[in-house]
Amino acid sequence: MNIEKQVCDFEYAKRLDELGVKQDSYFSYVKLNDNKISIWQSDKLNNRICYAFTASELFDILPHRITLIEDEPFNTFRLQINKSFVCEDMHNKLKYTYIINYYCDSTAYTGESAWLGRALFNHSIWDESLANASAKVLIHIIENGYIKNE
Repeated sequence: MNIEKQVCDFEYAKRLDELGVKQDSYFSYVKLNDNKISIWQSDKLNNRICYAFTASELFDILPHRITLIEDEPFNTFRLQINKSFVCEDMHNKLKYTYIINYYCDSTAYTGESAWLGRALFNHSIWDESLANASAKVLIHIIENGYIKNE
């Protein structure tokens, strides 16, 4: 597998840098002499633009749960990642996608299922790349104040 499929896209990496995510990754995006952006091993660089996080590195950064101030006791959400597929064409060629959201880990036993399956995000975040899906989630939770980036 080539490195481009293992790291998040440049636009997400740059946004994570702008949001103040600690820049520490094995790979970095660099600008070459012809102004093209490329991915290189981080410890060999002087011309780094930002780090190119792998899916594994992003999982280390993503919180395993998010607890909100309101709606106690139904205010704790746990990370859930699903690998799913869609048919890419009429010949039933499958295209895989990663779907990420945080789901409430408490349920109400009132006979109503209002809390059952309650998700933190109105729409799950997805991408064909696990690194991109993870980066999108991290950007979303920082931008929406679910976690503070320090």
